[in-house]
Amino acid sequence: MDLPALDAFDASQPQAFYLGPDEEFAGLADAAVVAQGDCKLAVHTHVVSLHSRVLKSAFATGAGAGGAAEGKVCLKAPFEDFSPLTTAAFLRLLYHPDHACPANLKKLAAELPSLVRLADQLDCPGLMAKLDAFLADYADDLEMDEAVASVNFAEKMSLERLRAADIRRIASLLTAKPPEEEQDFFALPAELPAPVLLPVMAAPAAPPAPSPPADTAAKDEEDVLEAAAATSALKGLSPSALMAVLTLCVVAARRCDASKCIPKAGDLFAALPH
Repeated sequence: MDLPALDAFDASQPQAFYLGPDEEFAGLADAAVVAQGDCKLAVHTHVVSLHSRVLKSAFATGAGAGGAAEGKVCLKAPFEDFSPLTTAAFLRLLYHPDHACPANLKKLAAELPSLVRLADQLDCPGLMAKLDAFLADYADDLEMDEAVASVNFAEKMSLERLRAADIRRIASLLTAKPPEEEQDFFALPAELPAPVLLPVMAAPAAPPAPSPPADTAAKDEEDVLEAAAATSALKGLSPSALMAVLTLCVVAARRCDASKCIPKAGDLFAALPH
């Protein structure tokens, strides 16, 4: 099927974004959804119902219908709260699940939060899993305030992989040493074997490392202020996320180079309770 590029949405032809230019195929649609601005988008119920439990139920019962045209069900909720671009992108990922790959999702970066919310409201487990995995891959690029906001969003949307990756990122930021303070005697494995948390917590503390050069009073004060700023950002975390972050920090503190002891997101995802 000849479809527009994912970064080439045409607001004058929103249906072409997921159905292509084939008017005959669009004419076979047996229902419609209505996005913001009263933008009506044709859908084939047997296609979208395969990927959304909510849509399957809604089309079966007519729930949420906002009127019918030519005998076709027309759903407004929850699409009326989302833009035509978000709605068309969502439908494209339902009609063409293989398009929900990292290279394509990157082109939809600005729409991802809305896509996650829509997929969550419509109970689309397959799409949610792909969005979760994609977002988790970028957690290491986040700054502290971004990571805190991201973990809260992940918990609200039940994005477990993103939550684990965000927790790892926050713990890494809290325990990372400034480059100028890194010493050769901090030579430890970059990864921890799985299972991750319990063996490390049960292990004896590492022998004390040689003392680094003494810092000046000004440098000490700067470090304290930086640490205070970092920990104040944790106020936005849920109790369970905060406990996970602090557990990782305690574990890391028992090793020499704390930042290198934070487990990979995949290992953390497996170890954390869900």
